Amino acid sequence: MRIQLVCLLAFAGSTLAQPPVPEPRVYELLHYQDATTGKLTAIPPVRVLVDAKKRQARLKGEQAKVRFGQGALPPLVIAYTEGPAQAWWARMYRLEPASGQRFTALGVWSSVTENKPAPGAIPLKMERHGKLSYRLIPPLDLPPGEYAITNPAGNAVYAFGVDPQ
Repeated sequence: MRIQLVCLLAFAGSTLAQPPVPEPRVYELLHYQDATTGKLTAIPPVRVLVDAKKRQARLKGEQAKVRFGQGALPPLVIAYTEGPAQAWWARMYRLEPASGQRFTALGVWSSVTENKPAPGAIPLKMERHGKLSYRLIPPLDLPPGEYAITNPAGNAVYAFGVDPQ
């Protein structure tokens, strides 16, 4: 009896006991699952500024409003009304903060592919999650810093920061 109780408690504390990631109700917004409530929260899109002269893609502000702890990135989910565009695949970038902005080289911004990594490009997997949603899976060991995931529309991104533990 005691062994069964210990096994039951161990199972209850495992990741299997966490609530499943629900389907987003709002399309074309990136959501993360709140660790305490299990509910999805949208990451607001941020407008991308392109500086052709400096060859940079920039975001206003040195830090994203949405913050996660290092090693504690929650599940990320996005839903589409008709599925993702054929030519779009999830893209993620590390941004460098300076002078009240966050930026990455324009070449990295426009040409990231899974087979052609560039400095600042972060590998990101995209898996079917539900009927119209996909789960985005960045590397588990993201170092502290500022990050952005592209929006298929192209002129906005979903930005978040990873803080040291």
